[in-house]
Formats: sequence, C-alpha cells, structure tokens
Amino acid sequence: MPQNAVILYDNRTLQTGVQAFASSEASTDLGVTNLLNADPAVRWRSTGCASETVTLTWPDPGVDFRFIGLVNHNFTFDAQVQISLATMTEFGFDVVLSAQDLWGGAYGLGEGRLGIDPLGGYLSAAERADLSPVSLIDLSSVYGARSLKMTFTDPANPDGFLTFGVPYVDVGLQPSANFYFNWQLGWIDPSTQVRLEGGGARTIKRTAYRTLQLPFGFIEEAEGIQFFDDIHRIAGLRNHVLVSAFPQGGTAAEPRTTLYGLLRQMSGITQPNYGIYSSVISVDEVRG
Repeated sequence: MPQNAVILYDNRTLQTGVQAFASSEASTDLGVTNLLNADPAVRWRSTGCASETVTLTWPDPGVDFRFIGLVNHNFTFDAQVQISLATMTEFGFDVVLSAQDLWGGAYGLGEGRLGIDPLGGYLSAAERADLSPVSLIDLSSVYGARSLKMTFTDPANPDGFLTFGVPYVDVGLQPSANFYFNWQLGWIDPSTQVRLEGGGARTIKRTAYRTLQLPFGFIEEAEGIQFFDDIHRIAGLRNHVLVSAFPQGGTAAEPRTTLYGLLRQMSGITQPNYGIYSSVISVDEVRG
C-alpha cells in the first residue's frame, strides 16, 4: 500500500437498501444488522472465531470501493480476512482475493508482536485495546460490486467470538502529495477536576479519545476542487470519516494514527500560489 494518507468520507454501507448477512449471531441485540449503523458501539458479534463471514449486498447496480475499514473490533494479531466480491449480478462471487493480516505487515515483530514504531517504541496488546482498534484493508484497485463477503479467521482469539462495530466501505482519497510536517497526533481527556481545599482534587473521569490533524500544503487542482471539497460536502461536521495517516503497514504507526471519527472543523481549500492548493484535515475520534 502506498505511504500517502488515506481519507474515507462516504461510507457505502450506510446507503439505502443495503443488506447484511452473517454466518452467526450471538444474539438479536448483537445481530449483523447492527453493522448498518454509524455508531461503533453498536456491534455485531459472532458465536465463534475459527471462521466467520459477514456479507454486505447493495441494490443494482452495486457500488464502487477500494478500501474497507473495520472499526472497534476485537481481532488479535493472528487474525486474517479474505475478501470475495460479486461484481456481476448474474453470477456468484467471481473475484476472490488472497487472505491478508488484519494488522498489516507489522505482524510478528516486537512486544505484543506488532512492529517497532518510527514514532517511538512498540505497540503492546494493552495499548491496542486502548485505541478502539481500526483495521484498514486495501484492495489495491477500485472494484464495482453488488456483494462483498468478508471471511474472518482468528481461531486463537481469547474472547471466543469476533466482533466489530462499523464496516467502512469507500473509494476514498489517497492524495498524490502527502501531508506536510507539523502534523499533530494527541489525546483529548474530557475529564474534569474540582479543586479541593488544601490543594487536592476530585476528578470526574471520562474516556479519553484521540485527535489527528494533517496539513496538506500541495494539493493538485483536481483533487482540491473535487475530492477535498467532497469531504466537506459529504462528511462535513455531521458524518463520520476514517483517516489513516500511515496506512503502509509494517509498523505500529498505522494503528496509532488510524482514526474513525468526526471532522473537528471545516477547513476550506485555499490557493496560496498558482496551481497550488492547500487544506487541513482535523478529526476527533469517536469511540465505541
């Protein structure tokens, strides 16, 4: 997968008429139709983990997509997924892609078996759980399909089941010029402190969430006028996006900088010079 950032902003799973099917459901409340929802806390759960399938089907003529994001999941470092596509209505699944690791090329390295991070250190299993995990699958090219089947294998999963909240299916945008320096990654802690007499404090604890800001300083005209404008038009401040700053895999930077959330602000497109456009993507995580 190329190293430039990936921005998904138009989730095809939320379109009208989409149907979802699964090989198993733990209960009615954890059924597969929960995946047709933008809330990552509303999840599907299987009854097993050795081999489970989730299938999404769209009305004619289907949809185009390249990327699939799986949000708020419990997949371990051993988990794999195989993608099958029905690209023609009169046939079954005519495109079957090779199985791939859900944690990318980072598998097998470092503490917790997820690789050394150029941002520093390793990603441990404990930290992974704090990230409200998002896995990004790249099909390498755009496909048009009526149905998408995902076959998951994670036989050693200690939970004994598989679960995730949102399948984000989109063509997305991978800009030809990557973001500049001065990008920002951080955590926002909405907890509040009440100061007490004598210097102590009482803390009202709330769950922290990640925030990511990517400044794009050199955007081609077509990308700026079409795609970056589409991000603001389609997603705006009201619809969820999925942003991966380092989608190339092979390091812990990918899961640390892949967020599902909402744009924090609407940064318009500016033209600082002839033929050069710029914009900023700022997203705050929405946790499950």
